[in-house]
Amino acid sequence: MKIYNKQYEDYINLSPKGLNLASIGMVGGDITEYQKLYKKFFFDAYEGMFDTLVRMIWLEFHFEYNGRRRLRRRGNGFVFEWAFSFFLKAYVGNYPKPFSQNYIATGVLSYMKEFFPEFLTRDPFKEPEAYRYPYKFVTLDYLYFVWMCHNRLELLEHAEKTKMKYAEFVDFATNQMLCYNDEVGKDVYVLHHDDRWRAYIQRILPSRSDYFRWYDEKLNFLDSDEVTTYGQSKYVYPKSQYLKNGGHGQLKYNMKASFGETKKKTKKKKHATK
Repeated sequence: MKIYNKQYEDYINLSPKGLNLASIGMVGGDITEYQKLYKKFFFDAYEGMFDTLVRMIWLEFHFEYNGRRRLRRRGNGFVFEWAFSFFLKAYVGNYPKPFSQNYIATGVLSYMKEFFPEFLTRDPFKEPEAYRYPYKFVTLDYLYFVWMCHNRLELLEHAEKTKMKYAEFVDFATNQMLCYNDEVGKDVYVLHHDDRWRAYIQRILPSRSDYFRWYDEKLNFLDSDEVTTYGQSKYVYPKSQYLKNGGHGQLKYNMKASFGETKKKTKKKKHATK
């Protein structure tokens, strides 16, 4: 990996004015031990989160409906997604959103195909050693910051070898990708940060659908053309087709049985005007 000279200012100021760094300490303990304890806590916590995400996505991609397995995390067609959601809520009895819909999960899951090329052929419940977290120092927050970069594994490996702290890695990776923009003569990446999402380096793509295609390709374990061909697969059942064909018979459950009865809306009577 090419290492660029420092060209851009740091995103995280390591010498903040107005903050007395010598005053930072631990109640009843040593600051050095405090740092080590915190680092071990985060590594263990993130490693556990990684194992959870591995097993979650493995289970997702082993769901089958009408002889068709799950090919992507979203956009499998209205009926297919309905069947999957109903199975989880009514049969398994749980709801996956707290695990699956958060910024860490979105970024980290995009690495699975690169970390584990034979992801679907081995069972993480029976062979957990095949899905070990690949780093000893770098944690999931590092993975998320560069998850959209074309050379993300090289950036992470550099951080692993040099034992970069998160603040150092953020500044290093930001300089790397902005210098890359300068080298290719166009804005390929931008530093993204708002109130909703943690800061990360965002790849600039033409449209929202292009982001979905890029992400789905990262999870294309079966190298299937259907993953990046929306609305053209014979297996995709759009909502309009579902309703046109009568719908309820396909799933063998009607809307009332699946989602509960909904109360009819009653129109308020208009008062007579004098």
